Order: sequence, then structure tokens, then C-alpha cells
Amino acid sequence: MKVSAVAILCQDARVWDSMADAGTPCPVRGFIGAEAEQYWLDHPHEIPEGSRYREDYIQQVKVEEPQGDMDGLKDFGLMALTMLLLL
Repeated sequence: MKVSAVAILCQDARVWDSMADAGTPCPVRGFIGAEAEQYWLDHPHEIPEGSRYREDYIQQVKVEEPQGDMDGLKDFGLMALTMLLLL
């Protein structure tokens, strides 16, 4: 019952921030401790609105998409050059 009570309290951004300041991640979906911390890192959009940590967690999770590789273009260029030399 204690974990479920804390989980309900953690729906408030002030409580969530206080728990984070204390180094104790809020329990979520049955996860506690290190597992809960990993869950919050993986799902920052579930941190309560108004939390001062929400944006930091979201920025940590953002993955930069590659700008694209040029391997396909290089392969095409080499193939075109080879065909030109064979003619």
C-alpha cells in the first residue's frame, strides 16, 4: 500500500520534483528504485506537467537522426564511372 500511495502522490509535479531532489525516483507501473529511474528516462513524457525536470529528461532522450549517409550515392558514382570506362 505504501508504494501505491507514493505513486499517487507523485502525480503532482511538486512531489515528483521533491522525490527527484531526494534521489528517490517515483515508483511507476510497479517499478521501484533503479528500474523506476530507467523507466522515467525512457518515458519522460509521462513526468507530470509543471515539473522542472521534465524538459531536461526529454532533452536527454532526444536522439539525433542521422543526416543521411552518402554510401548509396558513392556506389552509384562508382558504378556509373565503371560503365563509362567499359564503353
